[in-house]
Amino acid sequence: MTTEPLEQAEDIAWAERFRDVNSMLNLCRGSEDAALLLSTCRNEYLTINALFVELQTLLGDARQHFGLRSGAELLIQGGQSSLAAERLERAWQTVRHYEHKLDVWARRHEIWGDVEQAMAQLREQDHLSFSRVRRVLTTTRVLADGDGWSQDLLRIELQDRPHLQLQWEALASAFQKLRAATALGHAASGFLPSGEPTLQRSLELDDSALDVATNSKRVAELLALVAAVADMCAWQREDANGQRIVTFSSHYDRPRNAIRPKTAEVPLECGSYQPQAWVAQIGMLIRETMFVVHEELCRAFRPNTAKPDLPPPFRISLPQPVPSLRGSICDDLRIERIKCTTTAVATDDFMMVIAHLAVPVANLNGRTYRYKESSVIEQVKTDVRLAIREAKRAGSRTVIFPEYSVPLAMKNELLQLANDNDMVIVAGLEGDWRDSQLVDGVAVAIAGESRLHIQNKQTPSLEEEARASFYRDGSIKLFTNTAIGDFAVVVCSDFLERSVQQVWTPQGPSPEIVFVVARNKYYELYQSFATADAVRLYAAVAVANVRDGEPGEADSAGSCFALPMREAQPAKGTLHECSGTFLKTIATVNVPLHAIRARSRGKPSQGFLGVPQSAQRA
Repeated sequence: MTTEPLEQAEDIAWAERFRDVNSMLNLCRGSEDAALLLSTCRNEYLTINALFVELQTLLGDARQHFGLRSGAELLIQGGQSSLAAERLERAWQTVRHYEHKLDVWARRHEIWGDVEQAMAQLREQDHLSFSRVRRVLTTTRVLADGDGWSQDLLRIELQDRPHLQLQWEALASAFQKLRAATALGHAASGFLPSGEPTLQRSLELDDSALDVATNSKRVAELLALVAAVADMCAWQREDANGQRIVTFSSHYDRPRNAIRPKTAEVPLECGSYQPQAWVAQIGMLIRETMFVVHEELCRAFRPNTAKPDLPPPFRISLPQPVPSLRGSICDDLRIERIKCTTTAVATDDFMMVIAHLAVPVANLNGRTYRYKESSVIEQVKTDVRLAIREAKRAGSRTVIFPEYSVPLAMKNELLQLANDNDMVIVAGLEGDWRDSQLVDGVAVAIAGESRLHIQNKQTPSLEEEARASFYRDGSIKLFTNTAIGDFAVVVCSDFLERSVQQVWTPQGPSPEIVFVVARNKYYELYQSFATADAVRLYAAVAVANVRDGEPGEADSAGSCFALPMREAQPAKGTLHECSGTFLKTIATVNVPLHAIRARSRGKPSQGFLGVPQSAQRA
């Protein structure tokens, strides 16, 4: 006897319930957004997958050219304006689909509230339909032999999943480049014969209409987009001999038979030239941008081998890859560059603050590194906000908090505090547990950024008993294009590891500032390392440390600043009294970035040591 007819009947009955779901959606104020939330953006896994698919559509594949690639090829050919505009219009619709899904996920709690109101209204109108809809929304229907992983992927879950942070950052970086490249294609297609582009974009790449009444404005828009795309891809650009010249780097792969142009050159007065003479350069710029994005996505999303095979839409690696280990030490650290989008003007000098937030380790659970008492959490929250206010009052652009100090409950608040105070906040968080592994993370909140960044510790200390159960992601982040220069964050025992020091090779990028977030009773060692690294890296080093003493006692011994100066280092900075529970003082120091940047000029500033060869940068 077969059960197939019964299974088919169950499928039919399940499908019929979606008529009731449609009735509920019609009661929502934003029915389209609610439908997208329940179908495509049910949880963070599905949302990332949906966004990845939109980027795949923009990039195309080996069998078919989608809108952006084919539009770029038509621009390279220098003709068929209407066809190029049509292809680029299709690409822009894909951009819109991406933005719509991203917006729905960002507003998921608001939209879910709309769904709940519609459910309440449906309950009053038709209780049977309400019961059917509730069953659909609360039941994840998977195959009988499906595993818990499938269940987790398909259920409605509106909470953040912090371990997907790298995937979000990769998507954001790729989309920013492709969005700008699409806007650039539209601007260029408008100069070809037979018409204006079907879509005009403003200099800020937003939705406001561009006034194209004058040719000069159209030229200015195009040149601004060229500059924006070049900067996003980290290409060198300069204006020389009447040209805006973009020099392509060779740090990304191209298809085997692809042409390898060295530069793209667009006349600064391109409006007075025949477009066929320069539009092809724009097409090449877009195509090279797509190659850059393709490599970024290939690095961030790989075939999933850590779990059983996933359903077809999930053929990308959403869980983070686990780095190879030598014993308990992370052996293959890599630099992850994060180019920030701040609009703040960087200065040659700025003030930084170390918050002497000395919360005794006795207040933490010895296994989870979480605060034991809710009353302590509230006291620490108050101290954190106080430190930020005092740092702002002192004129600081950044504030650093020690390891295992800031409550996880403040994660969402930190970015808002950074934006409200126009500063960078580096905060050692309470311990977190992810997939049965201890996470020692530092939140990096940068004013102007759309999301919080996390730098994880890679090597547990001897005090942390997690050892093999310690979470690592193999990444040391380098934050560039910020109002305080290029900086990195090192977490406690990572400061002792040779692998972390060796990640800054003479051939690669290097930080101008290193923030060390620590909790170490042997603080003299960290002070010595800070002094040495300030010279070796030719950077400013700030250590925010907590020294635990007798049970229930702690202080900020070891917190210091170090600069590559001739005078004695390190320095404690200028102390400012505070009236917090655990926060008694903050320390301030002025950082002369202009002197640190002498490493690219060769000659040190007055009062500073010479630049070691390993720290010199072109």
